[in-house]
Amino acid sequence: SINVSDDSLNECMDIISRQVSDIGKLVNDFSNFARMPKPVFKKNSIITILKSCIKTKAILVDDDIKIKLDNEKEVFMNCDELQLTQVFNNILQNSINAISEKNVKNGLIHISVKENNKKIYFSFIDNGSGLKNKKSELVEPYFTTRKKSGGTGLGLSIVNKIVTDHNGILEFENNDTGGALIKISFKKI
Repeated sequence: SINVSDDSLNECMDIISRQVSDIGKLVNDFSNFARMPKPVFKKNSIITILKSCIKTKAILVDDDIKIKLDNEKEVFMNCDELQLTQVFNNILQNSINAISEKNVKNGLIHISVKENNKKIYFSFIDNGSGLKNKKSELVEPYFTTRKKSGGTGLGLSIVNKIVTDHNGILEFENNDTGGALIKISFKKI
């Protein structure tokens, strides 16, 4: 019989369990991406959707990162509430990861929503590590800058697909602090 020390056995079990969890996450993300249902459009309050996403993420980051929403004025949009929730959660999570990677002491994510009679504009600005890749790479399925920490590379592909299905345009750039600036504009329908 092979004598394996408890330590190395535990280490192997840890590795296996981590990899099973990573595979689970990948399968989950992949099936979400492959089976993205057509959006069901209803009139929704964008501010309510955003506030609920902010509240969820704020619990995870304690007070390390402030998430600030500019508007209190109500903005309504014909959209699929679940799908837009996924868009906002993915963008917020990417900002949180970028701020954590840069070890910023006063992490900040600043969200603003503006509208005119034709379009609704969103901007998400953070003071994280910024974007080092072009949009075409970032929205490519399985492209990830976070291999080590378990990124599957499907988050922004899903975001891009949902935004496109909502007749929207997604743009990425860096802001003055070196962090990311994500812009989304939707035509009012």
